[in-house]
Amino acid sequence: MRDSFHQVIHDVACDGHRTEMVPFLMFEYIEIRYDMEAKRLKNEVSQKSKEEQHKLRKLSKMVN
Repeated sequence: MRDSFHQVIHDVACDGHRTEMVPFLMFEYIEIRYDMEAKRLKNEVSQKSKEEQHKLRKLSKMVN
């Protein structure tokens, strides 16, 4: 993802279009990074929850 952004920025952002394209591309890049980070954090929280449920199930089996 990061490499493709750096490749595209040189091709698209010529001097004539730099003022139009760079802010748009930066916004798109930030938006994609935000989505990826949100998914990563969601998966991390979900994994912790699953691990906690697994521990509780093991503990309940030991008690019974």
